[in-house]
Amino acid sequence: MGSDERCTYQLPEQLRDERLGQQDWSCKERGVSAVSTKHGRYCIFHIPDPNSREKELGSFTDAIQSKCDSNYRGYVFPTGFIASHLQFERADFSDARFLGYADFSERTFEGSTHFRGVTFDRGANFEGATFYGNVDFASASFNGEVNLRNASFLRLRQREETSHEVDNALMFGAENFYAARFECGADFSNSKFENTSGFSGATFSGDAVFSQTVFHEGAKADFTGTTFGKYCYFIGTHSRSEITFFECVFHEEVVFRGAAFEGLTGIHASTFGRAARFGNHSLQDCNGRRLKVRFVEMDMERVAFRYASLREVTFYDCSNLDKTEIFACLWNKAFNRQRVLYGELALRGCKPKWGARVPGVVNYTRPPDEEWQRVENTYRDLRRNFEGRRDYAGASEFYVGEMELRRIKKPVFQREVLSLEALYFHLSEYGENWWKPLIWLSVLLLLGTTVYTGWGLRLDNPEFFGESVIRIYWQPGAASPANDLKMLGLAFLHSLSALSFLRASVAEPLHWTGQFTAILQLLLSPILITLSLLAIRRKLKR
Repeated sequence: MGSDERCTYQLPEQLRDERLGQQDWSCKERGVSAVSTKHGRYCIFHIPDPNSREKELGSFTDAIQSKCDSNYRGYVFPTGFIASHLQFERADFSDARFLGYADFSERTFEGSTHFRGVTFDRGANFEGATFYGNVDFASASFNGEVNLRNASFLRLRQREETSHEVDNALMFGAENFYAARFECGADFSNSKFENTSGFSGATFSGDAVFSQTVFHEGAKADFTGTTFGKYCYFIGTHSRSEITFFECVFHEEVVFRGAAFEGLTGIHASTFGRAARFGNHSLQDCNGRRLKVRFVEMDMERVAFRYASLREVTFYDCSNLDKTEIFACLWNKAFNRQRVLYGELALRGCKPKWGARVPGVVNYTRPPDEEWQRVENTYRDLRRNFEGRRDYAGASEFYVGEMELRRIKKPVFQREVLSLEALYFHLSEYGENWWKPLIWLSVLLLLGTTVYTGWGLRLDNPEFFGESVIRIYWQPGAASPANDLKMLGLAFLHSLSALSFLRASVAEPLHWTGQFTAILQLLLSPILITLSLLAIRRKLKR
């Protein structure tokens, strides 16, 4: 078309500047005449009025078929148009509009594909479509249902991107849905992502379905600032890469049931309007479905874990953990405890047998005491959670974890000996172990017997044993075995009487060592007996 017949359409300034650079992106179609409309002079491709008589489907289709390139920027596709007439190698639909239902099912898009700013008035169907290279749906508007089931977003094959496109991919992500608007349901079920995908600022007004979606290794997914207006499903989603939910808003229920997050998944400062469900159908599936999630500064009141593996789940500065639903979950087992948080393992510098430490669990820029306190608070909230549900066995485990964090953050000597926490731990594991105090009682009993036998006892009534027996020394071989056994039994009886407060002994220590041992028994025995009885009472009460 001549200069006097040129279409006056130009790509919007935002699209030109942000993605396509400072170029002249006005219509340059050859052999297509422009017509005057009330909106200006436009070619048949760019006429914005869908009711214009010049924009007949047949004429539009014929003009499309005569094209020799895949430039469809700003096109207005009439209702009934069939996408098979288009070329999909490095196709550019920036700022285009589809007045009818756009059907791209089973299509293959070679090279970079641009749908930036596209409007789909009645929805779109990309079921089974295959995208090679960078895909850009930024600021696209889907006013109807969008079907991306079984779609594949794959790495480039055969050819390399230009330097400009590589930079573009690094800036926006290989699959870019930045600020896209899904007014109705969006279905990504069984889709496959081999490249990084970005959903930052996207809005899902209808249901968002990512069930059985696969994110390959290196295919990071970014949901920063994404809004989910209705139900959101990540059922059976499998990710080997990092997924980020930062400041997301979930207005309705979000379901992560059966999801396997082998890469780090971070849920940071997001909001759950209703329940957020993690887990599987049965406890047997927990080990097969790795849940590697980091919750940061989250309100956990509406989060539920049922039959989930929490071995690599981190709760960092989270609130309302005492209101989180936790049922039949798997925890780390370490330090003779059945429920150990992954955050504690990271602070201790442990490397669990199932993998490396979760990056970012420990904030090394904060003072160490704050990090220890953070995990201690998590244990305290989980203890309250289990106590509120009358699961006292679980509450006991978290109470021990809480006390352990309080103990191990002290200096080494205080941690092991010179502190109440250390004594409480060594004597009865913070009042939760009933047989450990009994072992210490047995040690005191044997210690007293040995000391009284070695250092001697003075008899209160020597005539009862014979006039010559005033002091008792156990010297094997120096007396008869029967006498040795009698003296050992007397020392044992005296030690037992000192531990039991009966004072039924017929002797007293002859040496100060024995007297010190007797005082030690009198001081410790009531403490140990009380600790054992309290632990037994707790277990029987539960």
